[in-house]
Amino acid sequence: MSAKSYPTNLTDVEWNHIKDLIPPPKPGGRKRELDIRAVANAIFYVVDGGIKWHLLPHEYPNYDSVYWYFSQWRERGDWQRSHDTLRAQVSPERRPSQASHSWLWDAPSVKTTEVGGERGFDKGKNVKGRKRHMRKTTNGCPRPVRR
Repeated sequence: MSAKSYPTNLTDVEWNHIKDLIPPPKPGGRKRELDIRAVANAIFYVVDGGIKWHLLPHEYPNYDSVYWYFSQWRERGDWQRSHDTLRAQVSPERRPSQASHSWLWDAPSVKTTEVGGERGFDKGKNVKGRKRHMRKTTNGCPRPVRR
């Protein structure tokens, strides 16, 4: 990757926290030709910016390759495991307490199928589906809403 850096790129400290959480190559498969840190930076660029995969800047690896890694890690549950591991490492003094008022509420619309359940229409996002209510801490950790 060239010297151009983006705000979503991992710092050395951040990379050191997650590099051991990146799944190793499959045994017996081809050797990885891509810099896996560049792949992770590209994934964070797309996810944080909300852009389409094919709009990935040329400083990153090919978008098809980056998406392949992203989809493999998502389907196998590697993203969720990594997230859970990192969340558990956050020190208790940095975690907001339940009594704290440092919560953000969010209600994103989630698409649903024609089959089953109640659904509505979010005119602002032009999405048929239902609202999924959630709360997050101010540092971005999701907290489920218990009903």
